[in-house]
Amino acid sequence: MTEVNYRLNLSELLVFEDAPWMDDAICRDLATDVFFADSDAPKKSTVAKAVCSACPVREDCLDYAIRNCELYGIWGGTTATERRFLRTEWLRKNVPTS
Repeated sequence: MTEVNYRLNLSELLVFEDAPWMDDAICRDLATDVFFADSDAPKKSTVAKAVCSACPVREDCLDYAIRNCELYGIWGGTTATERRFLRTEWLRKNVPTS
């Protein structure tokens, strides 16, 4: 009987953007729950935003989140709701219309 492997190797299907800036992010070694708190935990988002405000790669992080449509968490000092507006503006400027 032939053995069948039903597991997919996701690295063959997905292409991840190189993000060397992440190595310099202040949040790199912090607990992720600070940045991915429940929406009803505004205190944690305040803490996350404070960390981001001192981060040397905040702009790179925000740019990454907008281009990759990150739907959750604090990225570059912004919430998902704040990024939705920023992404709309980014798309308007960067995506040609027919």
